[in-house]
Amino acid sequence: ERSFDSIRSPKIRETLLAMMRPYIENLNSDEIETRGALMYDVLAGFAVLQPSACKVVEARVQVETKGELTYGMTLVDRRLSQRTQKPNARIVTAIDEDEFKRTFFSALDTLA
Repeated sequence: ERSFDSIRSPKIRETLLAMMRPYIENLNSDEIETRGALMYDVLAGFAVLQPSACKVVEARVQVETKGELTYGMTLVDRRLSQRTQKPNARIVTAIDEDEFKRTFFSALDTLA
């Protein structure tokens, strides 16, 4: 299993580690049940470039604009009563983790 420590270029490795360590350490585990980095942008790019490595569902997505506690959050209502609504988005629900890591670290290695 590859990690940031396995990146060949010392300059790229140290730059990424300097950026990612504080980010990972400051994740609030009470709110987000994860270990590691949340790589939204990289994962979005991966989904576009490697769609066959992603599980995708169509859904109706809305942005909450009035809620006091949820303002700006996206909402996917999956109740049966809402399933007649026309989907307006494709959502990646899972990826091939091994393929993602291979692609990600391979791309970093080409920068060296």
